[in-house]
Amino acid sequence: MKKTMEEYINETSAVMLHNIENRDELIKPIISRLCSNPSITTLSIVASGSSYNAALSALAFMRAHLPWQIELITPFEFTYYGGTCRNREYLFISQSGNSTNTLEAVRSANDRGIHTTLLTGNADSSIAQAADDTILYGVGEESVGYVTKGVSTLTLFLMLLALEYPQTSKSGSIGRGTCSRILEQLTSAAINHQNMYKWAQYFCESNRNALLNMKHILIISCGCNMGTAREGALKISEMTHVQTSVYEIEEFLHGPDLQLTPEYTLFFIEGGDSAGRRVREVYEAIRVITPHAFLITPDAELLSMQLTNQCASALVQDKAEIHLTKAIYSPLYLTAAFQYIAYWVAKELNITGEHPLYARFEEIIQCKTDLYTEDSPF
Repeated sequence: MKKTMEEYINETSAVMLHNIENRDELIKPIISRLCSNPSITTLSIVASGSSYNAALSALAFMRAHLPWQIELITPFEFTYYGGTCRNREYLFISQSGNSTNTLEAVRSANDRGIHTTLLTGNADSSIAQAADDTILYGVGEESVGYVTKGVSTLTLFLMLLALEYPQTSKSGSIGRGTCSRILEQLTSAAINHQNMYKWAQYFCESNRNALLNMKHILIISCGCNMGTAREGALKISEMTHVQTSVYEIEEFLHGPDLQLTPEYTLFFIEGGDSAGRRVREVYEAIRVITPHAFLITPDAELLSMQLTNQCASALVQDKAEIHLTKAIYSPLYLTAAFQYIAYWVAKELNITGEHPLYARFEEIIQCKTDLYTEDSPF
């Protein structure tokens, strides 16, 4: 029996906890590949869509713990503008393994004599057939096209890679105490994903009228949660068919804010670091223009303030407590709010397909290979 998108959101937390517990076996293939190339100076991650957003969410953590420069580029950029470098390792990511742009990038790399390592959730895919190595990142099954579980587990996988690689290489290891503290943070983040999902359920009920009448949407963030913002915008726009734009907090104040009217809906994201104060300042001020401004944050008190009293009480009864983590881990769970909001709005508005003309466009331009299949999210 097929699962809905919500069911995949619901099981994400348990899968992340399982992957943390079994990280040695999960990460072993990618560690082996990276250790086989001791001349690496740059790790180039090639990804698009949700895979790009997941990698962007892990980027700050990876740069903090891996000994190389970390680069994140799209498959299109790699195919048409990317060069080659002897000391560069390429990691191609496609959750479905059937994205045509990533397949083209892998074939382009093969033609240039570049070793191609695919990180995917599907070993029986078109890109897996073309790549030199295929590595599964531990998502398990996710047959809905609007990936959710895949995004968070991919971000976690990349963080676990950054944690474990120094332990098995000559680049120096992370101290045992530091490693233990990181694992505690990752575990808390995995638990938080389930609780953010529960919060989002009550949030949608508390703000039903505003969410079901969104016409213009902006998502504002900063730092490591720019990946969260991009993924939130992707999910909302593709499921609700409302154009959703993403801005870094100060860039938003240098022009994009001039378009605002009371009809706009804004989501502000802050991960709990020092920059969060500026995000909250702008969030509070923006409500002079529009009442439809919301804050996605690890701060349980601020989250509760955005619920009706009845929903806030129900959330407490559910024991959906957000455990404070360092901001660098917050994309692992803040994304859950947008995943559910997008799903809930589309379901409530009965948005189950695209404009009739879109089918004609899709016949001309394919972004997935013939092996790709997907289930309805509902």
